[in-house]
Amino acid sequence: MFHDASSLRALVEAGERAGGSRIVYGRIERVSANGVLVETIGAPWEQAREGFFAGFNIPHPGTLHHSSIFKEGRHFDESYRIAGDYDLLLGELLERAPAFVDRVVVDMGLGGISSRPGSIYKALQEVSRARTSHGLRGTPARLRMALTVAWFGSWIYRFFGARGYSRFADLYRVLRGKPRIWTA
Repeated sequence: MFHDASSLRALVEAGERAGGSRIVYGRIERVSANGVLVETIGAPWEQAREGFFAGFNIPHPGTLHHSSIFKEGRHFDESYRIAGDYDLLLGELLERAPAFVDRVVVDMGLGGISSRPGSIYKALQEVSRARTSHGLRGTPARLRMALTVAWFGSWIYRFFGARGYSRFADLYRVLRGKPRIWTA
């Protein structure tokens, strides 16, 4: 949901000032099922760019797309069951940088398909396929590491269930300096 009553207005106004940018995005807050703030995601393009092209999306729930993108024939490729947003954005952001709104615009609950234990590895495989389809060669080290960890996580989920996976996932987050979200 929008973070507050002026969130959409902030995105639209940034889009109007964006010059050649046809994508505008802001920060999102990931919120637990009981309403506790888990983390804030989103960084200015200058900081997010390298990670984006390595396979790590900008916070799509806090993103607006200019209608001209779709009028020119770009669309969500339905062959991507999870990473269609990344594929669409990659096609656009290879050509022009997005505009960034330096504020929280969306509150997003945990548990979407791209963060489910059985889907994370599949999502990263789709991201890798999208990179290749847009001419980006090789698999960056960061994406290779994420694929490896996700594969291992899916194995843990299959053999130890949701509880074992949650513990593993949070241990991995803590080791990376991030807060626990699955066992908090």
